[in-house]
Amino acid sequence: MATMVATPGRTLEWSVKITRADAAGSPLSGVFRYTSGATDATISSELYTAQPGFKVSSITCTLGFSVDTLEMNVLTTNDMVRADFLAGRWNAARVEFSQYDWKIPGSGFIRWPTYSISNVEPVQGGFVLELRDLRQYLQQDYTLATSRTCPHRLGDANCGVSLVGSPSYSFGFVVTGVTSRSVFTCSGLTQATDYFSNGQVTFATGLHSGLPLLVRAHATGGVISLAVPLIADIVVAQTGTIIAGCLKRFTEDCVGKFANGLPFGGFKDLPGTETLVGGGI
Repeated sequence: MATMVATPGRTLEWSVKITRADAAGSPLSGVFRYTSGATDATISSELYTAQPGFKVSSITCTLGFSVDTLEMNVLTTNDMVRADFLAGRWNAARVEFSQYDWKIPGSGFIRWPTYSISNVEPVQGGFVLELRDLRQYLQQDYTLATSRTCPHRLGDANCGVSLVGSPSYSFGFVVTGVTSRSVFTCSGLTQATDYFSNGQVTFATGLHSGLPLLVRAHATGGVISLAVPLIADIVVAQTGTIIAGCLKRFTEDCVGKFANGLPFGGFKDLPGTETLVGGGI
């Protein structure tokens, strides 16, 4: 491999390994391997499929903590389904690049940095993927802010509530009416207003099946409003599951709704701005 790279007439091709984050969300999820070559190649006992239209811009690697970015053009195919891109199934996928000698694929490869998909832009016949290297995660703010409300996610290790235990906070539903791509009515949900607000909906069928969707609001009668409109219509008779929501309040949610006051992570007695401005605690 080193000898080939040193020669003027190089026979290098790009290979890419993409690992999607929704490993259990779709029949087409998992690991995908492609090559920019004209034929399939087996590299380190892994098959890379020739992908028409696969093109990588110049990769620039910098020192320090600045995030490197690049673009990758892909065409929609049987496994790169356009609807999956639009639905967000490829978001945050892990992308590993390498180069190999297409004449002798088994001779080794040149490893390039690993990236993740940060943005997907649809174009005619395919998509342009914006990739950022793993230093992007160092740009995120992971500090905890002091607030009255609880910072924990309902059901996580810090919260401790069992969503599928007894009592169960997960319920099945059937869509009986549709107002828009973000508002629909369900049968079988008799809970009071806001019981599912800030909860999670997962459809069993349709384009968005298997994807967790955030509930913005819940009204009496089973009226559910999603935080983000879907890219496809919601259809009457669609089924799915919905998980109770937590509005992060101590008395109403942690104690009254889930009987789980001890792990509350907020500061319920913290004075708010209105108290401080009003002239006293």
